[in-house]
Amino acid sequence: MEWCTSGRSLPLPTAARCEILLTQASYIHSVSNQHSLISVQLTQLSLVHLSFHSIPSHPQFTIMSLPPDFHVSFIGGGAMATAIASGIGAAKLVPYSQMSISDIRTDTPSLRQLSSKGVRVEQHGNRVVASRANVLILATKPDVLLPVLRELDPASSSCIKPDTIIVSIAAGLKLSQIEAVLPPRSKVIRTMPNTPMLVGCGACAYALGSNATKEDGEIVQKLLESIGLVVRVAEKDLDGVTGLSGSGPAFVFLFLEALMDGGVRAGLSREVATKLAAQTVMGAAKMVLEAGKHPAQLKDQVTSPGGTTIAGVHALESRAFRGIVMNAVVQAAKRAKELGQMNSNSNNNQATGKIQSKM
Repeated sequence: MEWCTSGRSLPLPTAARCEILLTQASYIHSVSNQHSLISVQLTQLSLVHLSFHSIPSHPQFTIMSLPPDFHVSFIGGGAMATAIASGIGAAKLVPYSQMSISDIRTDTPSLRQLSSKGVRVEQHGNRVVASRANVLILATKPDVLLPVLRELDPASSSCIKPDTIIVSIAAGLKLSQIEAVLPPRSKVIRTMPNTPMLVGCGACAYALGSNATKEDGEIVQKLLESIGLVVRVAEKDLDGVTGLSGSGPAFVFLFLEALMDGGVRAGLSREVATKLAAQTVMGAAKMVLEAGKHPAQLKDQVTSPGGTTIAGVHALESRAFRGIVMNAVVQAAKRAKELGQMNSNSNNNQATGKIQSKM
């Protein structure tokens, strides 16, 4: 198995990939809906794949040099935060001992595992972890992110340092909203990750705030590349990113489930159909990333005149398959924009209410 980053596949150390996958296993197994069951099966397939393929013992990408005392902190210790921390530590970008996580709960399997490796896990320790950070990753739910930032009292010298890079992974909150509750000249970066980052092969886009520099973005990009592909975009494009790579895994799971059911309908066992369908999707995606060819060209290579594949393609196109998928992405992006506007209006109303209450 190879590592997905920077638009190409790169080998990752065996220990790093195993660590990321195993760190998240308990989280994935704890979710009971059908799509998460497929995620469990995909994770199991990835672990099996690892055991049969030789992986170099060192990364083959250039690791950015960071100061020896560089510290990464997280406010919120959920699945995404622990996946990022695991990836950073496994890739040896930052030592585990130079990472901190604050959360209401500190007894989850993922946090216990990270703590055993040296990560400082604090209960209700937002101010403490923020004060240590060179990069502060905000990994709370969107509806509590701004109140959490206000409680940090960032004007205090004992809290967020002036040069700290503040990274939000909260969906729907704009850079301007986050910057508004922070001191002037705060360096903020907004990201849109996706759930495959939980198994080390995600896709993430980021946008720079008004005071964040290109160099700040490169630091954050290198950290996040430890668990997947990362691209920089303008903030106006993040709604489109949400519709495509943010919501896209659910669309792929739905397609994957349909492939599996098709295999069962054709007489295969559920176990065999699951393995073949998952490997087919993973392999096809890898070909797109590595072959340098348009997906249409790759499709034509396997579509023989009068053959089985063109019969299946015809069945899909007769129901407007591509149009349906395109509409799904567009509708998800549209909804992301609506939710962002709702968050903005809600925060404006709260601010107005506070001002009026003081008059």
